[in-house]
Amino acid sequence: MRARTRRPRAAGYLLAELAVVLLAATLGAVWFAQQAAEETEDAGARATASLLLTARGRLLGWQVQHLDWLLAEPSAAQPTGITAVSWPVDLPLAAFAGGAVDPVWQARPAYGGELRVRLWRDGVCPGTACRPQAMLYTTEPVRARAAHDYSPMLVGQILLATDGYGAHAPPGTPARLRGALLDVANPQGARAGVVAVTASLDATPFTQFVRHGDGRPVRLRNTLAVDGALSTATGLAFDTAVVPGGACAQEGLHARTAGASLAVCSAGIWFELNRYVVTAMQDGLADGAVLPVSSCPAGMAPFTRVGVQHLDVMVGGGDIDVRGQLAGALSGSGAVSQTGAVSVTGTVTGSLRSTSDSQLRIAQAATESGGRLRLSSVGPAARGYAIVGCRHGTG
Repeated sequence: MRARTRRPRAAGYLLAELAVVLLAATLGAVWFAQQAAEETEDAGARATASLLLTARGRLLGWQVQHLDWLLAEPSAAQPTGITAVSWPVDLPLAAFAGGAVDPVWQARPAYGGELRVRLWRDGVCPGTACRPQAMLYTTEPVRARAAHDYSPMLVGQILLATDGYGAHAPPGTPARLRGALLDVANPQGARAGVVAVTASLDATPFTQFVRHGDGRPVRLRNTLAVDGALSTATGLAFDTAVVPGGACAQEGLHARTAGASLAVCSAGIWFELNRYVVTAMQDGLADGAVLPVSSCPAGMAPFTRVGVQHLDVMVGGGDIDVRGQLAGALSGSGAVSQTGAVSVTGTVTGSLRSTSDSQLRIAQAATESGGRLRLSSVGPAARGYAIVGCRHGTG
C-alpha cells in the first residue's frame, strides 16, 4: 500500500505566505515613499514661507531707509537699483538689494517660481494722509508638480508658517490676494495658488514709535536729548508762561513769559531777553524832527525812546546867577530915595570877580511830543536821536 504525501499542499501554503509578505512589503514601500514625498513637499512649503518672512524683514528695513522717497517727499533721492518712475512699482526682489551682498535678495523659493515686490501708495502723497504699502508675492502658483494648477495643501502649509502675514489667491476669487492683513488685486491676474506676504510698515509695530519722516503729531512726556543741531522749518514754540524775575532751576533754560517775550534762566532767576524789540533807530535829529512810527503785531505796543546826541545849550535868564565883588569907577547921575534905595544912571568901568557861590546852570533835555522830537534850551547845533519799536506787555 502506497503512503500519501502532503508536500504539494505545504508548498501551496508557502507560496501564499510569500505572496502576502511581498504584498505587504510593496504596500509598505509605496506608503513610505508617499510619506517621504509628502514630508519633502511640506519641507519645501515651510522653506518657502521662511524665505518669504526673511525677505519681508529685509524689505521692511529697506522701506525705513527710504521712507522719504516712499512718502513722495520732493527732496528724496531715488533709491539705488529702483528704475521705475511710475506707481505702483513692481520689480524683482533682487532690484531692492542696492548693491548689498546678501543671498536673500537673490534667493528663489522652493515653490512659486520667483519673488517680486509691489509698492503702492494710499492717500494723497506727499501729505499726512500718505500711506506707502508693500507686499512680496510669487510669480507662479504654488504646486508640487507642473501638471497641477496649484496645490491647496502646500498653500495651506505656507499660510500657516507665515505668522498671519500671508495671503493667497483662492480658486473662488483668483484675481484677489486675500489674507488676514491683505486684500488686494493679484498682480498675476486671475491665477489661483499665488501666495504673498504683506510687507507694509503699517502691519508692524512700526507705527508705535517715532520714526524718520513721521508725519504724525508726537507728544513726549519726558526730556529729549540730541547730539546734533536741532532745526525746524516752521518755528519753535514754548508752551510756558514764566514770570521775569521768578525763580528757576535749570541754568540756560529758555522759556516764554506770560507777556509772550523770551526769557532765559540765569543765576537762578528768569531773565527777560526781548521784552523790547527795536524796529528803527535814527540819529542827528534837530528839534522838531518827525519821529518814525512802529507798526506792531497783536499783543505788542509801540514804544519811543529819545535822547540828546549833541549838546548846544542857550543859557540865559534865571539860568545865570553870578555873585561877587565889583571894583571900579561909577560915572553918571543918581538919586537916593527916602527909603535909602540908590538909583544910578550911567556907566560902570571896572572888573567883576565872582565868588565861590556863583552859579551857571546848563541843562538840556529831549522829549517826544506829538510825534516830534523836542529839545529844551536848544542851540542851533543841538541834535537828538530816537529809538522806536514794539514791546511786550506794558511799561
